[in-house]
Amino acid sequence: MALPDTRNGFSQPALLLPGAEIAQITPGSSALGSARSTIVMVLVADEQMPKLLGAQANKAKISVVWNPGGAGR
Repeated sequence: MALPDTRNGFSQPALLLPGAEIAQITPGSSALGSARSTIVMVLVADEQMPKLLGAQANKAKISVVWNPGGAGR
């Protein structure tokens, strides 16, 4: 995740949820198919929820990065 900075950009990214498990991936699109998006459902432990909700509330840019080696690698 990267929080907005004071220059209309984003700060350096930081790891938010190490080793999160993906529960579901759903492709999506807008009404006319002009914009495509993907919805990723991530399993989050109770103790991780405040960080995730805080990032969303502060309009952080959140990216999902695939790590085939798993957590800690």
